Amino acid sequence: MWDGIKAADEDPANPANVILIYSGRSQAKTANGGDPDQWNREHVWAKSHGDFGTATGPGTDLHHLRAEDVSVNAERGNKDFDDGGAPVAEAPDSRTDEDSFEPRDARIWNPTTASTTARRRTSGGSRSCWPGTPRTRRTPPSSTATR
Repeated sequence: MWDGIKAADEDPANPANVILIYSGRSQAKTANGGDPDQWNREHVWAKSHGDFGTATGPGTDLHHLRAEDVSVNAERGNKDFDDGGAPVAEAPDSRTDEDSFEPRDARIWNPTTASTTARRRTSGGSRSCWPGTPRTRRTPPSSTATR
């Protein structure tokens, strides 16, 4: 799983690094862990919403796992995607408020698409609307549409 994240989020300008999804920062692939300035795996569909942990399937599906700074990942927590409020300290292009998180514009398509897929997967495939359904108010930038 870790190797998959490192490959999926590899920095094209520096193959020894990953680009962190919410902060946009390029960081060494070897700097993953649990310390504040390291990166860890971000479950774009919060584990608390699906209770799938790290079980094979949605818990290890690389469509739902991305590299992110430990502190920013903690700030996002299990908040749903929506229009956020104030800039996030270590990811100022992302925004957050009490109950929502808005990824930076350059990456908004990825987490909202992945979380919608996870939501459908954990709900048995229903297409009904839930509170906090990600908004599709923007079209994906061409640079992220195929990533």
